Amino acid sequence: MLESSSAFTSVITNIDISRSIANTIFNFILIIRSVIIKIKWLFNENNDSFLASIQIQTTGKGLKHGMN
Repeated sequence: MLESSSAFTSVITNIDISRSIANTIFNFILIIRSVIIKIKWLFNENNDSFLASIQIQTTGKGLKHGMN
């Protein structure tokens, strides 16, 4: 009886450890994602007119292509 209870507690401890590892990885991914979004935002802020001209060109091509 004592052996089964200790095995049960070790399983619970393993579940807790894996859950904390999963939470750590998840938080790390969220941090990386927010950093990437901020970098993209800074890049877009600096090249706003450049991106706007690209968007106008692509939408113009798309509209012309759609009309044909």
